[in-house]
Amino acid sequence: MKKITFIEYKNTRILYQDFSNINCQNDLDILISESKEIVSKEHPVSLKMITDLTNIHLNVLEVTTQVRNYLIHNKPYVKAGALFGLGSIYITAINYVMKIAQRNNMKCFNTKEDGLDWLVKY
Repeated sequence: MKKITFIEYKNTRILYQDFSNINCQNDLDILISESKEIVSKEHPVSLKMITDLTNIHLNVLEVTTQVRNYLIHNKPYVKAGALFGLGSIYITAINYVMKIAQRNNMKCFNTKEDGLDWLVKY
């Protein structure tokens, strides 16, 4: 399966991003760049997306800064976003970034299924 691809879940089109098992900042940079290109082709406020961050092993401060910039870039296109697979330190940092970026249409979930179900209802 590709790292970034569209999936259908309960008749809903969702952009699935597999950022799991990243332990190199360069790998994250490449995936975010690919994602920005895909996202920017969507209609405004139309995209539902879910991101798997399981076993990500990067500096929390670096990730926080990069995620903030990513959220700002994607804001015009994203209707709702879900994240899963994060440890408590990352959840705290990501929730803070989402608050600063004024992204109340995004949530962290414990499982992929919980995130997908929330997206379908959003």
